[in-house]
Amino acid sequence: DGLDALIGRLLRADEDELELLHAYLDSGAHAAGLVSALAPRWDGIFSFIVDAGLEDGLARQLIDAAIRASSGYVTYTANVQVRDFVVASYRDLDVFMSAQTSVTNAERAAALVSSSDVLIPDLQGLAPTVLAALVAAGDYAVTRDNLLVALGEAGHSLSLDAIKASSEEVYERVLDDVTSYLAVLESNDVTVTDDASFVAVLEGMPAGLALEQRTKPPQVFAKGSSLAARLGFERVERGAAPELVERT
Repeated sequence: DGLDALIGRLLRADEDELELLHAYLDSGAHAAGLVSALAPRWDGIFSFIVDAGLEDGLARQLIDAAIRASSGYVTYTANVQVRDFVVASYRDLDVFMSAQTSVTNAERAAALVSSSDVLIPDLQGLAPTVLAALVAAGDYAVTRDNLLVALGEAGHSLSLDAIKASSEEVYERVLDDVTSYLAVLESNDVTVTDDASFVAVLEGMPAGLALEQRTKPPQVFAKGSSLAARLGFERVERGAAPELVERT
């Protein structure tokens, strides 16, 4: 029909057609419907919307519509402007915040985050389905608040063995960014609470950690645990992570 023909011309990215699309979206009339029709078939839909210079509210509405209509079979391109838009506006997008967001749409939102190479700065208040999708993907900044939200308990221990016991996904995220993890620990935090878990946690550390962070100050591993300290220093002598050993 006529809409299919129009979409076909737009997907060829002819300059005249793109100008027509820009004018159509800028008018706001049925723009969300057109975006929903284009999104499953055009890998550049997000970049086009963000670069179109639309009014902020309209741009957010159209990005929200594009996320909901996006396809798992399309690898979407996302330029730096899309990345900046996602970071600045994700909390204003209904798909990220609504308690009614479906699992499918949450996965679509998380896919845009991933393709934009974004780490969501604040997980608090997100739709439960979106939170679950972002935690599964690991696309969030490692901050104290984010770890506690991802673990689902405000008072959860941030020791590595406690994190691993609660969520393998969060544990893997922490191992991906040990530097940020160490930075969020407070003076009364320990990195391992159970002596029996000490060696297993050390062996799970990234192989290059000792070389990359050799100049970092040591952090608490198991405060007050002579076993942990002894095992830890033995491991450091063999090149394990000194940052995770008990303070002296």
